[in-house]
Amino acid sequence: MFAWNYLLRATSTRTLYLIGAGASYTEIGLGNILSDEVRKRFWDNGIFPAAVQANSPLKSAILRPNLTIQQQNCFIEQEEIDALTPPGLVEILVAQLLTLKEEIFPPQYRVFDLFYPSVIYNFNNDNLADGIHRKHELHYPHGKINHMIAHSSNMQEAIRWLAIPQSIPNYFNYWRPIPEHSSIISMNTYRRLKDIFPTVHWVCIIGYSFGAWGGGLDDIESFELLTDLLRWKPKNVLIVNPSPQHLVELLETAIKRKTVYGLSCKWNILAKFIINGCFQRMFRKSRGSAKLITNAYLYCDEIYSRSQAQLGN
Repeated sequence: MFAWNYLLRATSTRTLYLIGAGASYTEIGLGNILSDEVRKRFWDNGIFPAAVQANSPLKSAILRPNLTIQQQNCFIEQEEIDALTPPGLVEILVAQLLTLKEEIFPPQYRVFDLFYPSVIYNFNNDNLADGIHRKHELHYPHGKINHMIAHSSNMQEAIRWLAIPQSIPNYFNYWRPIPEHSSIISMNTYRRLKDIFPTVHWVCIIGYSFGAWGGGLDDIESFELLTDLLRWKPKNVLIVNPSPQHLVELLETAIKRKTVYGLSCKWNILAKFIINGCFQRMFRKSRGSAKLITNAYLYCDEIYSRSQAQLGN
């Protein structure tokens, strides 16, 4: 699925972009990577409570049962380690893992500066989109983590000594990676979405699966609102994802229209492909040939993968 002509149309007009975790990938870990890292950091910290700890919605979501992971040099089951993990520690670790300590503006977000003035709904909680050009209207429907608080020396000390106050969730005002509550669509950002929807010409969903990493859709409220809007004011939809087919079919079934298209690309690679001018040059040179543009993109993907492998060695 390589709908290159639709990418050109979407980026050349006023579009609603819905951005998910796949857009931040390589800088911010996805799904099970996040869970594994929380478990590893707790184990490596080396201080453990004497009794089983309370649960929380975030702890339950992040430390879902996993029979395949086991910490090195550990003689107790992972399930027992998870039970000893304080929910406050999970709060801090997740906030740290979903943000970067330093401020960077990676290609995945710099590329929006090349697009027509549009509306961006960033469902990520990280600080990677902070430099997006003001010509775009930018919203964070799931809130945003203050990375300076998450990576502060106070938080590091709380982790080190496992001295975490019960009030720690209040330090982070964002929607955790847990199932959405029905009340979320009453927030101002969602009311604004309803207002601006008639003014956009395309909907482009980038690296966003509506929270499908745990099975089902965690962001069902956002999904249903989008499909309601698409039935009310039909738009063409472009999904940019390495494997977009499932979401394409899901949306087409929900809106009962065959106006959803897929672009089977990694957003971090595609962003560089666009920034370097390769996409525009190949589009002109090939006169829009999907095959030739795809071959050029795949070549860039291969070159990037090789360079990353060499850096890893």
